[in-house]
Amino acid sequence: MLMKFSNNTRLHLLYLSSWAVGWWNILITLVVLLPNMNIQAQPISYQRIDTHVLQTPNQMETSVQTLAAYLVKPARNEHEKVRAIFRWVTENIAYDTDGYFSGQYGDLSPDGVLKSRRAVCDGYAGLFNMLGEVAGLEVVKVNGYSKGYSYAVGDTYDGTTNHAWNAVMIDNQWHLLDATWGAGYLGENKKFVREFQEYYFLTPPEVFIYDHLPSDTRWQLLEQPVSSEDYAGFVRLRPAFFQTGLEIKSHRQSIIEIDDQVTVTLRAPDRTVLLARLVRDEDKLDKSYTFIQRQSGSYNIHAITPGPGQYVLRVFSKNRHEEGSYAWALDYRIKAAKGGGGGFPKAFGTFSENGGYLHSPMHAKLKRGSTQVFKIQVPGAEKVAVIMGDNWHHLKKEGDMFIGNIEIQDKHIRVFAKFPGQEQYAGLLVYTGS
Repeated sequence: MLMKFSNNTRLHLLYLSSWAVGWWNILITLVVLLPNMNIQAQPISYQRIDTHVLQTPNQMETSVQTLAAYLVKPARNEHEKVRAIFRWVTENIAYDTDGYFSGQYGDLSPDGVLKSRRAVCDGYAGLFNMLGEVAGLEVVKVNGYSKGYSYAVGDTYDGTTNHAWNAVMIDNQWHLLDATWGAGYLGENKKFVREFQEYYFLTPPEVFIYDHLPSDTRWQLLEQPVSSEDYAGFVRLRPAFFQTGLEIKSHRQSIIEIDDQVTVTLRAPDRTVLLARLVRDEDKLDKSYTFIQRQSGSYNIHAITPGPGQYVLRVFSKNRHEEGSYAWALDYRIKAAKGGGGGFPKAFGTFSENGGYLHSPMHAKLKRGSTQVFKIQVPGAEKVAVIMGDNWHHLKKEGDMFIGNIEIQDKHIRVFAKFPGQEQYAGLLVYTGS
């Protein structure tokens, strides 16, 4: 089974030369599952091997035996042999989307896949297995249950396998990889998009287990195997979660039952920024239903549901100073007993950029004639004012906190702040009087 990504949630990975380069990011997160884990690794560069593989002549691809001999010819060790085979398979085999949706998979034997250059997961794993064996590697095809295209957060595991991947022995130690997911993803139009995913090459077992559950527990490669019940309960964590150094702080189960509001807290390094959206029936809801704030090394992700029912809270992350899109990091399933009405106030970039934190009021719609307690933390600000029409109501400054009781008198309510060295006030928040 292939992974599914939409144009907005596709994985834009860091493309590290190997997982070894990014171990420190992973260690922050894995304390959730294995608090005593100790991982050590040395950076490995595969540039030389990758260049060789990507220049494979057509005449070297006529048989599994000929191809395997060519791919591993310049390899100096087992690491490089495995890399050469993985890189060729991910670059040259397309996911058979027609076969997947019709159930007509065709010839999935290694020779059949090499000839057609198309396969579903069993064909990817089978070809990798055969190339590895011909190259003198000890390889196993692993069958199991993955959180891939058809998975929905909270699905239980009934023992039916739906995916295949590989385990390979390198220097007397077993490692895991997934050539299918390493090759690309399934887009919104159900078409295969080839995009090499470094993440799925020699992924640490402690990370791999979040979306790959082997039917034979020994291929978890964990000292303490994870049960199918625990696996089903894991929050759906994606590669970007680990690569941007996130850690679950509050809700460690995938399903959250609420009345109408929830706050999920994630630890995150300063370099990481987040976005979040509520999703219902595959449709993203208005941005106002989520509100993200950073406080003391963590992000508080507030969500409010417009009505009773089931939702997905989807979080995206990226490194602050890197260009490109945010990457899908995790999913929770939210079961709401009722709706909370309107969403959160609109926050300008100035608010988050200056470390703003809103304590109250949290709702975007404020009743006219009511008195609201405004309590807003804005580090470095000299003044903060609530503006309605031509009336400016300055909040009392107490350190970084600005507090005041304000009567709502207008339809348009704006919160602005003045910072040192700036003549004009900058927008922070927008509310609506109703």
